[in-house]
Amino acid sequence: MFRLLAATLLVVCLSIPMDTFAAYPQDPTSDTAWPYNSESSVADIQNRFNTARTNENAQLGSSVPMLVMPSQSEWNAKNQNEKALWLINRERVDRGVAPLHGVEDNVTQVAQSYAQFLLDNDAFAHNADGRSPWDRLNSNSDIGACHDFLNVAENLAVLWGGWTLPLERSIYMWMYDDSGSNWGHRHAILWFPYNDNSGPDGKEGFMGIGVASGAHQGWPNADIVVMNVFDPCSSWSYSSSPSQLELSVTLRGPAGGSVQSSPVGIDCGQDCSQTFNSGQTVTLTASTDACVQFSGWSGGGCSGTGQCTVTLQHHVAVMADFIAIDTDSDQIPDCQDPDPDTPADPPVSNDPGQGTTSSSGQESSTSGGGGGGSSGCFIGSMR
Repeated sequence: MFRLLAATLLVVCLSIPMDTFAAYPQDPTSDTAWPYNSESSVADIQNRFNTARTNENAQLGSSVPMLVMPSQSEWNAKNQNEKALWLINRERVDRGVAPLHGVEDNVTQVAQSYAQFLLDNDAFAHNADGRSPWDRLNSNSDIGACHDFLNVAENLAVLWGGWTLPLERSIYMWMYDDSGSNWGHRHAILWFPYNDNSGPDGKEGFMGIGVASGAHQGWPNADIVVMNVFDPCSSWSYSSSPSQLELSVTLRGPAGGSVQSSPVGIDCGQDCSQTFNSGQTVTLTASTDACVQFSGWSGGGCSGTGQCTVTLQHHVAVMADFIAIDTDSDQIPDCQDPDPDTPADPPVSNDPGQGTTSSSGQESSTSGGGGGGSSGCFIGSMR
């Protein structure tokens, strides 16, 4: 089966002019793209980030140190939020900016809900639901009741075509391939006037990541990544944790696969998210019909093709990947193939032709390598 790969970036940034509160390290003078799709290891991630850091140091005369990634097993054991926090805090600390305090469940829930909304509604904008990023954060009762002023709130990214490492690539694009939005995504990652009035000294601010994967804007496989941040007020209770946590499942690939949970609650594709008690262990099982086979889990610390078992300590998003059964490799699924044992059928064309058209009307070539698409820094304020 072939994949369509978008070769250009679609960058759309909703922005408000910076004010006197703006503070972030110097921007690079030009982009450093991450062009390849087959890379998947921590060594690949480290090499890509260090190439970009080397270029940035040459452009700015700076001395940002080289990134040293955790081992592959350590990285695989992290969930999406833990990976994002690790990368973002390395970008901050290695430039002399105080790290974020950590991942926060309320922020994660806002980010995950909006990522799923964008996927379900085939949309991609900061206000696709009729609200601003801060409106969505404010609608969470805990965040709305206890926050300080902050000029940044949200980054968005979308990668069309089934790319490897969608989360890592999104953070990379926000940091190093963002001149098209005047480096607004980068500013949201490196922003440092958080009000250090709660929690441990030298660490302030919370983040959350949401990831939704599936068909989007004409692409059979896409990954939407939402990053939200907020600055807690001085009375924020760091010891409190929600009693109910959300587990969501996204099916990726052709139709014919489903996922069920034990205890019952998730039966995806009908009901793909459910809340369970904090600390509860939930087991996910993938099912298939005659057209597809299950190819593996990602997210939630799960991998491989067996059952996925998650102990909920925070909101968790899990992806289940399915591929068409194609015995004769003629790009026609066996359940649609009149002769599934021989490759004599005419194959489906993978001619890139004239490209595909993005939602902005810009052409995204399907030939060659590429980088998917990214969008969105929200430079606003919360009062």
